[in-house]
Amino acid sequence: MTPSQVGLCLNVLFAADVSKLAHKNLYQVAGVLHRDISLGNLLINSNGDAGDRGILIDFDNAVRIDDTSPYAQKYIVVSKRLFIQSTDD
Repeated sequence: MTPSQVGLCLNVLFAADVSKLAHKNLYQVAGVLHRDISLGNLLINSNGDAGDRGILIDFDNAVRIDDTSPYAQKYIVVSKRLFIQSTDD
């Protein structure tokens, strides 16, 4: 594995950690369900301390968990995949 591939893997792990913590805090503390967590919606600071590694952005599809409006009840499926291209020949 090349150093750049190792760096990419570390960034993906940081992203997973950031998204888990951010979503947990949003849901439990603020009562918000984001509904569109992806690598594109995370600003990552891989040098940050635990709990300060990134920011979850793009709340266009977010709803309050106690919201009973038709929009909040609409089931949204978001699927994004991360493909890591190998540069080895």
